Amino acid sequence: MSKGVVGPLWAEGAVDLSVVAGVSEGFDLRELLKGAKTVRIAAAFGSLKGWEKVEDHLKSSSAETVQVLLGQAFYQTDPRLLFRLRGLQGTSQGPKFGLMIAPMAPVFHPKVWIIDSQDKSVCVVGSGNLTAGGLLDNVECGLLTNVAAEVDALRSWFDGHWKAAPELSKTLDAYVAKHQELSRHRRATDLRIADAMKQQAQREAQWQKRDAINRAAEYWRGLDGLAAVKAQDRALERMQGLLHFKSWDFSPAEFSEFLRISALGHILLFHEALLLAELPAIKNRLGSLDNRALRTADHLDALQRIPGVGPNLATKLLAVYDPERFIVVNEPVKTALRSFGFKMAADLDGKGYELFLREVRDFVEEAESQGLRPAAALDAFFFEYRNFGR
Repeated sequence: MSKGVVGPLWAEGAVDLSVVAGVSEGFDLRELLKGAKTVRIAAAFGSLKGWEKVEDHLKSSSAETVQVLLGQAFYQTDPRLLFRLRGLQGTSQGPKFGLMIAPMAPVFHPKVWIIDSQDKSVCVVGSGNLTAGGLLDNVECGLLTNVAAEVDALRSWFDGHWKAAPELSKTLDAYVAKHQELSRHRRATDLRIADAMKQQAQREAQWQKRDAINRAAEYWRGLDGLAAVKAQDRALERMQGLLHFKSWDFSPAEFSEFLRISALGHILLFHEALLLAELPAIKNRLGSLDNRALRTADHLDALQRIPGVGPNLATKLLAVYDPERFIVVNEPVKTALRSFGFKMAADLDGKGYELFLREVRDFVEEAESQGLRPAAALDAFFFEYRNFGR
């Protein structure tokens, strides 16, 4: 990821869910919060679950003040969050927290973060509220700017609304009482809506998966698809050569070169030094892959117990060992599967990987029917599908 492209708001987020434009590789909003001097947050509504994703980072930050301005329209803001923030106002340690509730009218609907640190100031303006969905799980999009004039203007805009908000003592109790009253009336309706949405999402996921399998079959029969699969096959062969398949007596330099091959998943190099220190353990685990008494889940879990090895690298090593049996888990694959209703945990474990392999079995069988190695074929198709085919 280069400067100026779209990336997840959180480091563990996904590029097809809550994202922000104008960031660099490894961007994480919480890292900006740690070094902040002041933080201003404006959101149409918030939830306790969403706040808990950032609370500890703010409490342990160097910030002197944290101001949170929330809307009350439609009674969507969680009263538990309001009470949590009001409680934080009375703490003597860490930042000085401030909470204000914007007037009921006109509807307060922004989503803005203004973060000032000692050496820089940035703003994120987007669509995501202060909720778990808005920060991580929904499809949201924002823009980061560090242009001084823009940051100054947004800071002034926030301060104006902060000053215009009524005193908390005049709004909080009335808001909470009305929220509780309305919650009793709309609970049944909310459940019916959630159930209807779930059923429709399941139907759409089934349609999309059937369509994707048909697209994969067509893609692999076409010249562009075959060329992409062959390129991935060549990359697999190169990786097998670098890792000295199956003796696994590769050098640190060869492993570093392997890490820099982007085919079948771009490996971030943050942990390269740690991985090089763990080469004996990595070689030992690769040598144990011939033991068919161990399940796939056992192999993946054992690899991920090695410091620095995550799901992408672990499954890439498995695919290098046996591209007929193992499929790499990378961002294009996860993005495609989410559209089919299959969600993978960020901390994928062995059992989760076995479920994933069952989920892609129809794609594997189609690739095999065309005489293609599944690891190369699926990686080529899902990259195409994520970027151009959906």
